[in-house]
Amino acid sequence: LLPFDQESLALYDAVSPPLTPADLDATLAELDALVPGQGELNARLSAYNRQFEIPRDKLDAVFTAAVNEARARTLRYIALPDNESFEIAYVNNQVWSAYNWYKGNNRSLIEVNTDFPMFISRAIDL
Repeated sequence: LLPFDQESLALYDAVSPPLTPADLDATLAELDALVPGQGELNARLSAYNRQFEIPRDKLDAVFTAAVNEARARTLRYIALPDNESFEIAYVNNQVWSAYNWYKGNNRSLIEVNTDFPMFISRAIDL
């Protein structure tokens, strides 16, 4: 087994920066000053992030818009096969938030688990 930094370097050509507890405390203090509200930082951050959660009834519209925009931007730089496509299905009772099943012949099925909250930033990631 390799030490963590050596393994991350070998796998990703990157090493985590050397951070001390004081560095982390400074970052938490910055967040504390930036996140609105009163009380514990974790609770305020969760409340702030909830405003970016996609309501279940809007999930398909958001994903469709994200896919269309991502495809348009990709096509500016990369030619995609004419038959490239994927389907999005909404599922539950899975341990993952989303999964891509490659079906062959440039086609995939992306399953999105509706049991987990979905945030706008995650729609583009997926």
